[in-house]
Amino acid sequence: MRAIFGAAIALTMMAPASYAQDVGFLGFGYQISNDFIGDARDRWRTGATQASVMFGRDWQGSLGSQYFDTLELRGSAEIAAPDNLDAPAQGDRPYASVARLGVHSHFNQQLSRTDFDMGVGVEVIGPQTKLDEFQANFHRWIGASDASDEVRAGQIQDNVFGYGHIEAARTFELGDASRVIPFIEGHAGLESFARVGADFEFGALIPDDLMIRDYTTGQTYTAIRGTMSALTLTAGADIGYMVDSAMLPDSDSYDMVQERARARAGLKWEGRQSSATFGVTYLSKEFDNQDTGQVLGSFNLKYKF
Repeated sequence: MRAIFGAAIALTMMAPASYAQDVGFLGFGYQISNDFIGDARDRWRTGATQASVMFGRDWQGSLGSQYFDTLELRGSAEIAAPDNLDAPAQGDRPYASVARLGVHSHFNQQLSRTDFDMGVGVEVIGPQTKLDEFQANFHRWIGASDASDEVRAGQIQDNVFGYGHIEAARTFELGDASRVIPFIEGHAGLESFARVGADFEFGALIPDDLMIRDYTTGQTYTAIRGTMSALTLTAGADIGYMVDSAMLPDSDSYDMVQERARARAGLKWEGRQSSATFGVTYLSKEFDNQDTGQVLGSFNLKYKF
């Protein structure tokens, strides 16, 4: 936690003196994903949530060119688990619980018309996150089976990592009712990887909102609302290369798959008082003993009082 507060203080001290006088709350967004609402299983990348609190100067419908104009406090939590929570097969992935907290800056490089997301933060893995206890209590509450003592005892143990993250994206309008947003992404920390991909939007397009990419699925969610109502169909895909992952440490019983692919589709509704999104995402295999990919469902619901 000290690393996050240190990063936030450093960013503030580096900002122009007038920034603190102009800064204000700009918006909030989140996404919840789970494979039970995807392929109706409880395994592998089984559940995750990510939330963004946005601060900065008055939002004018697009990112400014100054590094400090739009800042994001981003938090997320994620659980990965073996296929069988009671008695996992030899060579299945270990249970892992991860929490992340970071400070990100969003800005537009006007010469190239490219939007950037650059962030630093901390990533925590292991029982210290208490996510295994949260999952067990939630499963008991809904009447589902929870991870056995053996599975929880064999989970990835406590560790803390600093992370750095960068994403660059550019929007190309394809007409009045469609656009494509190619992007590249890099992350170094608990997991270190590089990705390249694209997102497509069809239907009523919102020109003045800000979308944030979810870590696990690659789905995007609204963090700063636009000024119009719209129903938009989204689709996207990316391919990545995983350099290393503390969620899949070296083991004699499995090998990590370094080439990863994701494909996704979703529906986004933005109204005057409410908004909602629902999406599905296919994740390719992450280790050699994983017999198939998996499908995650994701959603968020918001109402403006």
